[in-house]
Amino acid sequence: MDEKQVVKYDIDDATLSNMESIYPNLTITDLEDKEQFVSVHLARMVVRGYRVDLDHAVKKYNDQANQFKKKVKADAAPIYARLEPMEMHLVLEEKKVTDEQKRIKDEEDRLEREKIQVRVDAFLSVGVALPFIEVATMTDEQFLELHREAEKIQIEEQKKLEAEKAAAEAESKRLADERFELDRQKAEAKAAQAKIDREQEEVAAALQAEKDQLAADQKAAQEKIDKANAKIEADRKALEGEKKAEADRAKLQLMSNRFNRLKAVEWMDSDAVDRDTGVIVASYGDLCEISDADFNAIHIDHNAQVEAAEKEAAEKAKAQAEKDAKAEVDREAREKKEREGEEAAELKRQEELRPDKAKLLDYADQMHNFSDFVLKLKNKAATIVLAEIIEALYDLEADFRAKIEGL
Repeated sequence: MDEKQVVKYDIDDATLSNMESIYPNLTITDLEDKEQFVSVHLARMVVRGYRVDLDHAVKKYNDQANQFKKKVKADAAPIYARLEPMEMHLVLEEKKVTDEQKRIKDEEDRLEREKIQVRVDAFLSVGVALPFIEVATMTDEQFLELHREAEKIQIEEQKKLEAEKAAAEAESKRLADERFELDRQKAEAKAAQAKIDREQEEVAAALQAEKDQLAADQKAAQEKIDKANAKIEADRKALEGEKKAEADRAKLQLMSNRFNRLKAVEWMDSDAVDRDTGVIVASYGDLCEISDADFNAIHIDHNAQVEAAEKEAAEKAKAQAEKDAKAEVDREAREKKEREGEEAAELKRQEELRPDKAKLLDYADQMHNFSDFVLKLKNKAATIVLAEIIEALYDLEADFRAKIEGL
């Protein structure tokens, strides 16, 4: 197969020159002129068809003879350079109409929303709250009629409220007058009662003064008697205290000696509990009553208990540390095994999926070939519909290929 047989396109220079003499001059001067729009659209579809055919030919020749790849691209580049400006020009011309149509539609929608909102606000001004959608469905006549009725009802309600307000103000004034008269009568009664209360207080104060003087005289006499009795009792207690103090000093010396021997194990004043081990030795009071031999036995036994408790705590801590280290090693090994299993499963899944992916890609190629089939239609509207169908098929193919790659 020689070079000319490998690189051959369905469009020649004469066709390109003819297209270049016609299509760049196609413009849309009137955005409402459907014929101009259809002419530009059809011209763009023809140019696009040649360009798509060129894409397919390039791919075909590359697949058949990869050694001519650079030559194929070099030959296609000038055609791309001539086709793409025409297609871009036609796309921009076509976009003039679609953009203007969208702008007009958006403006109409905005004006309609503003009109409806004005009506909603008008209803609110007369005390009626209606949903936006309900107001939107009203005709002009329905809006005017309902608004007049609402306005009439509001006026009647306003008159009724004003009448009720006037009646309420009159009643309020009457009640205020009655309260004023009652307050005046209460003030007079209060003044009279205050005078009576002052006179009664003066009499009561005089009686209380006499009672207080009598109580003071009785208290002074009782204090003299209590003072004499207190002196007699104090003399008796002083004698007994001297005897008890001597016995307490001896007992206190014994308690002090034994308490000093227990400081090494952090003796607590209340229950003789070692703060580190929690071992109860004896109550504080018992230390004062037991013999020296019993006290020495308690002290030696307590030291042995403390040493045993410390040894047991150290062994437990060592065992727990070894258990935690082994658990960490086991966890890391288990996680590594799980990761390796997941990676192997994914490789196996991709290998099993490979034949199906190849079939799906082959089906996508068939979709592409079907999109290349162009009917020869005479009717302009039918031609436009066909062009839109072909364009939708291209988009569906691209989406299909993306999903295949994502498997």
